[in-house]
Amino acid sequence: MKEYHVSSYVFPGVYQDKPLSDMSSTATLKRMGRNDLTAHGFRSTFRDWASETTAYPQEVCEMAIS
Repeated sequence: MKEYHVSSYVFPGVYQDKPLSDMSSTATLKRMGRNDLTAHGFRSTFRDWASETTAYPQEVCEMAIS
């Protein structure tokens, strides 16, 4: 299969080589009417998932989040 590469970021931003803004997540949640959630909650959810369902070292999981 041919490699497909758009960005080094999982969530690329509008500008080349820039990550998606943290405010983008906040604005999306607000438009969805989900005032009970925060963008930080996604980080926490990913961290819990990585710890509970993968065998990657803690340091690798933290690097993936950053």
